[in-house]
Amino acid sequence: MGRRTMAEVTVWGGIQELRPSGNELFVAMSSEKQDAAIGADAAALVRDGEADLKDFIAHSKLDSDQPDWITQRPVEDVAT
Repeated sequence: MGRRTMAEVTVWGGIQELRPSGNELFVAMSSEKQDAAIGADAAALVRDGEADLKDFIAHSKLDSDQPDWITQRPVEDVAT
């Protein structure tokens, strides 16, 4: 099977399932839903091709041995 960069392939019980990626789901949303999902400024950057959804992924380190929180990077940090 060829490499898929825009979707996730899951194999469960010998059955292959192709699920859309976050980018594919985002593009399928209306502008209003995109704005509501990640904020109007961030959504505009993604729609205009100036940023990708993955550019907005950030991690919030915890002081314990627990896993980091995944958070949204501020638009100002992505737009620079």
